[in-house]
Amino acid sequence: MSEEYLKERLYWALRSSKTKKKQLNWHHAMYMACTGASHGYQLCVDLGVDPEGTDFVKAESKEG
Repeated sequence: MSEEYLKERLYWALRSSKTKKKQLNWHHAMYMACTGASHGYQLCVDLGVDPEGTDFVKAESKEG
């Protein structure tokens, strides 16, 4: 399996799991992946999600 496929599966697993409305994305990723804060933050960055946001969606491309 390719790395992109695995990232996409992880993104959708985190996106579809329940979270509190005010919970930050890095905290949600940390809790769901059973990791520390630094790894939860890095997961968001690797998946293209704003770590400090509260809506777990991929950030829009700022090109153009």
